[in-house]
Amino acid sequence: MKKAVKNVIVALCCALVAVSTIMSCVGSGDPTVDYQIVGDVTNTYGYPLSGIKVTLKDEDETMYTDSRGHYESRTYQSTDLSKEVMILFEDVDGEDNGGDYHSGGVKSKLNKLPLTIIKEGHKRYLGSYIVTVDVQMVGADEKK
Repeated sequence: MKKAVKNVIVALCCALVAVSTIMSCVGSGDPTVDYQIVGDVTNTYGYPLSGIKVTLKDEDETMYTDSRGHYESRTYQSTDLSKEVMILFEDVDGEDNGGDYHSGGVKSKLNKLPLTIIKEGHKRYLGSYIVTVDVQMVGADEKK
């Protein structure tokens, strides 16, 4: 009889641990959303600027625009789209891209920038988004 009670208690304890483990995996934690920041950098005449250094301050990522003035970040994860980001744009190659341009930046919450959904969310996953940040850089010989 004692052995049967002991076996029932052990079985109940194992079941409790299993249920608690499953619940912690399924229902805990903050919801998540994936996002990638992309954009095009042009001069004030609309021509693409290559070689512009683009820095995502909060993510500690630096990239450069290609020959079309385009850049793309890695994909990041956040708990929501109200996260604030700071993106810096800097002309580091001087005249090589056709001019010398003033540095600048964009500081905004992700949900205040143009968003394109690329994957619908479900349950605790809020989806995947492309955040577009296009900028025009002003030449050093132009007025800001």
